[in-house]
Amino acid sequence: MRKFRFHLILALGAALLWLLQFYLFPVLAPQFYPQTNEATLLLVLPPLIISIMGSWFFETMPSQWLPADILYAVLMAISNQEGLYGIGLRGALLAGSTTTYSSGLAALCSAAVFLGLLMTQVTTYGAKVLSKR
Repeated sequence: MRKFRFHLILALGAALLWLLQFYLFPVLAPQFYPQTNEATLLLVLPPLIISIMGSWFFETMPSQWLPADILYAVLMAISNQEGLYGIGLRGALLAGSTTTYSSGLAALCSAAVFLGLLMTQVTTYGAKVLSKR
């Protein structure tokens, strides 16, 4: 039961982070959306910081993060508001050029975020284990 509760807390945290990033932040700071460097930082930094802190301070193993990471990536892929954070956009964002949205590319971007989170969690947890020796 303790393990289920822990996974549930991580999954709820992932869902809350997704809600903040894809619904609250764009409303609170519309000048940064849909695609700016600031918006990209708001997409990338919070999950990385949470992963690093969780893996280091709470010694959360990468396998424990897996359900929450999958949930976060799936939510990101299926609910992306066409082009928010540049996810799923095909084409260069240059003056006079046009971009098109692709749900397949959005899924690929979500998979890349998932793999990035997983690599961060594995690396941080491994560093923590090695530092104890």
